[in-house]
Parts: sequence; C-alpha cells; structure tokens
Amino acid sequence: MASTKGLILAWSFSAFAFVGQLSLFLLPVCLLGLLSVFLHPKRWFVASLSIAAAALMTGLLIVDSVVYHLSHVHLGVLVWHIFLSGAMSEVIVLSGLEWVAVFTIFMVALLFECLFAWFVWRQVTTRTSRGLGRYVGF
Repeated sequence: MASTKGLILAWSFSAFAFVGQLSLFLLPVCLLGLLSVFLHPKRWFVASLSIAAAALMTGLLIVDSVVYHLSHVHLGVLVWHIFLSGAMSEVIVLSGLEWVAVFTIFMVALLFECLFAWFVWRQVTTRTSRGLGRYVGF
C-alpha cells in the first residue's frame, strides 16, 4: 500500500514539475504576445510572432531536455551562470551528430507549428460560422 502512495506522489510531482518548467518558458513568451497585440494589432504580425514564439519555446524545451540528459540539471540560474562565464563548451559538449539531431527536431517542430497555424488561420477566416478552427486554435 505504501508503494502505491509513493508512486502516486512521484507521478503527481512529475506532472506538477513539468507544468512548472513549461510555465517558466511560457510566461515571458505570452507577455510578449500580449504586448504585441496592444502595440501592433495586425493579424499577420501577431500570427507570425506567435509562430516564432512557439518555435522559441519548443527550442528551449529541446535545449532543456538535452542539458538535462547530459548534466542532470534543468535550465535555470546555475546553467545561466555557466553560460555567461563562457564555460558552457567545457561543461556540455555536443558532438556533430547531436547538433544535427537538435536542429532537425527543431525544424520539424517549426514545420508542424507553421502548418497548424496555417490550418487554424484558414479555418477561422473561411467560415462565417464557428467552425472547427476556433476550437482547435483554443
């Protein structure tokens, strides 16, 4: 019985930690998007900025995953200090194949984000009634 409680606690912690890590990346990007809506409220500009922001968040998540895989430390203050000191190339060494894998994953994610944004945009602008695109976009 105690192992079931421990397993539930571990999975709960993992879920909350995942949400917390994503919110760390999400909050500045959402604030940037909200600011862009107020400063330059053009649909194409906000959509382009949103796609770029989603790609940036995906890239940060990929970098966080690679850093955690190599050094068992998530992106945070410690990694930021290592990066600013110039010792990042000594602490985290990536081979050419690893750089290609990270770049490929990032480009595939960017492609999916662009296609998804195009699909939602098309669904919202072509239908006068509330179609599927509004629910998918939400």
